[in-house]
Amino acid sequence: MGKALSTIRNPLRNFNLEGRAHAAVSKNKPTAAPKHKADQMNYEQILHDHPDIVEESRKKHHVLDKHLKDIYVISNDAEVIKEQDPNKPLPTDRKPVEDFEYGVKQPTIVPHGKITLKQALEFISQHQNNPAVWTSSKISDDYLLSEEKRIF
Repeated sequence: MGKALSTIRNPLRNFNLEGRAHAAVSKNKPTAAPKHKADQMNYEQILHDHPDIVEESRKKHHVLDKHLKDIYVISNDAEVIKEQDPNKPLPTDRKPVEDFEYGVKQPTIVPHGKITLKQALEFISQHQNNPAVWTSSKISDDYLLSEEKRIF
């Protein structure tokens, strides 16, 4: 649908492009926004009372301009080296972090009566391979599971 719209829109966008460009270039510069009545009155009062100050503010001061051109700044600051916080060391290895086994991080400490996903898969596969040896009571004894929570 985008291709169809662009084929219709492009000729319309380019219609009379040169004429519109000439009109934009030949247009007069925008005029300043009108001043507030109080500001206009203050400006006219200053023009009336102090015409010499207004004239002097419009002149170029050659001495000040020369001083401004003579200024040359050289920065000699030493590089600031930010010290690394020893409590928050930056990583030294930039390799991407490898994915966890089974998609989730396995806990290091497992409380009694609970099992990890890896342990559950292990005893299920052991029970499938040898159901006579790996009975539900043997599994619950090995993994410290309570007998009443057994479902098989």
